Amino acid sequence: MSVQDAEKDYLNLQKNKPRDSVFRRRFRKAHKYCEICGAEHDLEIAHIISKGAGGPDIEENVVMLDGPISKRLPWGESFRAAYAG
Repeated sequence: MSVQDAEKDYLNLQKNKPRDSVFRRRFRKAHKYCEICGAEHDLEIAHIISKGAGGPDIEENVVMLDGPISKRLPWGESFRAAYAG
């Protein structure tokens, strides 16, 4: 099996892996505000590296965002580079 095939298999497993509901409840309880604008309503947990691209449900890979902000952001490499600092 080539490295590319192994990467594809891993990503397919991550895409089909169920979301961790316990993690999501804990994260929501600990993060009550949008990390960009400070809003307290219409919040969404957003993955920096998407679940579809193999991004895990871990605190370092998610942010709490106001729903409208989350929908406007340029997700992908540019967002990850900007968010990482």
